[in-house]
Amino acid sequence: MSFEIPQHIEVEGVNEYDMNRSHYKEDRLNLQTRTYINSRNVREITTNDFLDNNMKIELKIKKCIIILFYTENSLSKEYLNSWIKLSKNAPGPLYGCINCLVERSIPTKFSELNNEINHPLHWAGVKRYPFILVYRDGWPQAFYNGYHDEFSLTEYCLTTACNNDYKEKHLADLTYKQPHKKLEPIPEDTNVEGEEEEKDINLEGVDISNEVYDPFD
Repeated sequence: MSFEIPQHIEVEGVNEYDMNRSHYKEDRLNLQTRTYINSRNVREITTNDFLDNNMKIELKIKKCIIILFYTENSLSKEYLNSWIKLSKNAPGPLYGCINCLVERSIPTKFSELNNEINHPLHWAGVKRYPFILVYRDGWPQAFYNGYHDEFSLTEYCLTTACNNDYKEKHLADLTYKQPHKKLEPIPEDTNVEGEEEEKDINLEGVDISNEVYDPFD
């Protein structure tokens, strides 16, 4: 019995058959873990929270809600750390979050707006993650362009984000991490033996699942 060997085999990005060498070439698995939010104060936004219309990114939620769009990179984890603490310590606004590697249809719609220059929400097209976007009456109103420490975020969410006349239709380059602090002079008798070791980020209220998935499946 004879059979034809297929010219190309793909199994979840794992292997590709090489006819010339008659063996499998192994590729690295492009897998990531999903970050689950374990907080009663932060709502995980899904595709079902958006209206299915030509406006693409209109929310069903009409109250003021401030949404963190994140992925699985280290900077996103820093934002999440501040976001969880903020939602506990600064009640008032609604806080939401979207894992853009899981709810992939949502960032796709935001990316499409970049190419639709005549769309009324063209300004909301995004080119980087993470970012924070304020919604009021179901419509995007403003990007957050401040520092991502807890103090700066708290001040913004409680005093600025939900004001009816506040709009900010520009997403600045992400070139900052923490507010600039005035450095105090080191006393002459201080013995400096080296830099302080970097501490791990404690994601209080954030569960890192062991579940593995293929974001490109």
